[in-house]
Amino acid sequence: MKKKIVSLALAALLAAAACTMAACGKTGTPGTPGGNETVDNRIVISTVTGTGIPQAFQAVEKGYEAIHPEIDVVVELKPANGYSQWLSNEITADDPAPDIVDVSTMAASSRGRTVNYDEYIDEISPYSNKPWREQFDYEAQIPNPFAEGTDSLSFERTQVVWVYNKAIFEEYSLEPPKTWDELLAVCETLQSNGIQPLGISGTFDGFYAGATGHLFQIYNDQVTREMINAVRAQEGDYCYDPEKDGVWEYDPTDPYNDDAGYVTVNPVRLMKAIQDGTYAADSPGTKFVTEQLHRLLPYYAGGENYYGTDYPQSSFYRGDVAMMVEGAYAVPRYYAALEKELAMAEDDPNYTLSIMQFEVGTFNMPSMEGQHVLAPARTIEVPVGFYGIIDKGKENTDKVIDFMMYFSSKEGFTLYQQALIENGGVPTGSVLIDGVELPEKYAEMYADLVPIGNCQKSPCQTIARGAANDVQASVREWYTYTQDFFQGKIDIDEWARLHKENVMKYFADSLRAAGIGYNDLQYPQNRPTGN
Repeated sequence: MKKKIVSLALAALLAAAACTMAACGKTGTPGTPGGNETVDNRIVISTVTGTGIPQAFQAVEKGYEAIHPEIDVVVELKPANGYSQWLSNEITADDPAPDIVDVSTMAASSRGRTVNYDEYIDEISPYSNKPWREQFDYEAQIPNPFAEGTDSLSFERTQVVWVYNKAIFEEYSLEPPKTWDELLAVCETLQSNGIQPLGISGTFDGFYAGATGHLFQIYNDQVTREMINAVRAQEGDYCYDPEKDGVWEYDPTDPYNDDAGYVTVNPVRLMKAIQDGTYAADSPGTKFVTEQLHRLLPYYAGGENYYGTDYPQSSFYRGDVAMMVEGAYAVPRYYAALEKELAMAEDDPNYTLSIMQFEVGTFNMPSMEGQHVLAPARTIEVPVGFYGIIDKGKENTDKVIDFMMYFSSKEGFTLYQQALIENGGVPTGSVLIDGVELPEKYAEMYADLVPIGNCQKSPCQTIARGAANDVQASVREWYTYTQDFFQGKIDIDEWARLHKENVMKYFADSLRAAGIGYNDLQYPQNRPTGN
């Protein structure tokens, strides 16, 4: 089912072309969102690095600078480990260095500090001579309810899946599980035969932004789906859209029922539901999910070694673990690594492969079942990239918008994709840019993916990892007491007590990140003022 994203108010035409924007100097305070500033000729890209990604951006850099020699595109990518904390510091600084960042973990805290693409998306792109929204699938983008617009763009789409070693499964006559209990039975068979079932990160980053955190989000979604009824826009609300909200009906059997194109989340009602306990951090459903995850972790993920595991890919490649929870891009990444190893072996007959040669399979999230479960499991099924622009004032934004128009064009993204593949990287998923297709071998690798819906675009996982809106101190506390529960130091009731205490302890920080004040909670129908 194709998701429809309704864009918000559209802004005026861009004031000038990129070269003019770069040359226009204004005096003022650098880094002040929406204010005047001195605009230099630099565009700094600081997204998350990975194999082939620096070279891919450098190819776009060269292509853009060939058209705009007056612009200096600087590629300064950052490692995934610690990126969220680095970005949190940058995005709140008086004079942030980067222009283009990955805002996927920032949600509410990016409010007022990142550019709303809705204000530019209907402008004519000089790189296609048509409205920018027609260069790529803008309807597939995920709006940020806290920012009241779209503050990130993604040009590929993927989903989080279970990735498994088919050779190991075949050896023990195992089939991909469809339910949580079936998954645990598969794990027990593997464990009893001396094979570690699962490789998954148990570090802080793994809990927060990695696969462990994904599991908490995905499975809390199963037990909190009905929260959409409490937090959706009501008639008279500032964000109410009668054309969609006036006709929408709750249907948990439809995994796309609560997409932003069909129903609007009122962020003030969401925060009010947390405050008054309608959306409770210590609910029976949340306790159930946490207990079920403990049946899997850490026992089937290496025991105590789980907490020291950061990225399990190398263990999976060697055949030391049978499964991973990862984006579907893990499949072509494995085959790219294998292809490199086989080429080295061909050049040197004495070379020993450092990875196991096998066929990789995927299966979707096995659903938990039981009294508290409201709907089948969804996953994280999203456009990926999450390119946001830090707001340093309109003239700087206009300059960076022009670069983003080029990057999202057929020419720009083709350069990116070709350089990525040539330098050992792999496409993340299907391409959302008009005129750009996946190379055939990658299209075949992704052909078997079955969409099941995205859990991240609804309120159902907002407090799965601590206080709402990614308050880092709260996430770290959640990491600590969840480890304690997994290690048997506390029971589930104590875990739930600590979780509720944590969510409420940082509630004021959650509100502040969202630009919502305590007075706003009394009048959720009104646009929040922050007071």
